[in-house]
Amino acid sequence: MLNIGIDVDLTLLDPICCQGGWQDWLEERSVYFYPKGSLTDYYIAGYYPDVEDPLAFWSQENLYNKLQPYKQAKEVIEKLSEKHNIFFISYCKKGHFGGKVDWIKKTFNIPKDRFHFAATKQKHMCAVDVMIDDRADYLIKFGEDVLKILYKTSYTQDVETTGMILADDWVSIGKILENDRA
Repeated sequence: MLNIGIDVDLTLLDPICCQGGWQDWLEERSVYFYPKGSLTDYYIAGYYPDVEDPLAFWSQENLYNKLQPYKQAKEVIEKLSEKHNIFFISYCKKGHFGGKVDWIKKTFNIPKDRFHFAATKQKHMCAVDVMIDDRADYLIKFGEDVLKILYKTSYTQDVETTGMILADDWVSIGKILENDRA
């Protein structure tokens, strides 16, 4: 049985561009989303120097209630939870920890003894065999014995992705874990 770590934002779901996400929140305030290019700077708040607190969106308690997981994430994770422990490991802004955990519990049907959640910015301190994240700078901190899967997004990375398996979607992640480790 593996301990599989999974990041939430931009790995399980897109809280930025999806319906009800950060882009919609900005537009409700008459602030329009940044121009899209091939790669977007990960520090998206930098696109809004005149907005008082462009990241206030992430402090909403019920933020996740209106968001949906990426296609196939639910099916793949639920299948993995039949054999493995699932650790959702996510950095949480003040005020949205409870909403994030509630959303995960409502969205994914995972046996209670295999469901775990850690709110931390020090993700590498969690004892996992596999870590799936959209940020290479978090993955690089895990030891060599951890299988590192980088969920590809359109955002820039701050470090090299050497030694990481790149995945475009959850079906690919399921196949990687099915074939390599499970």
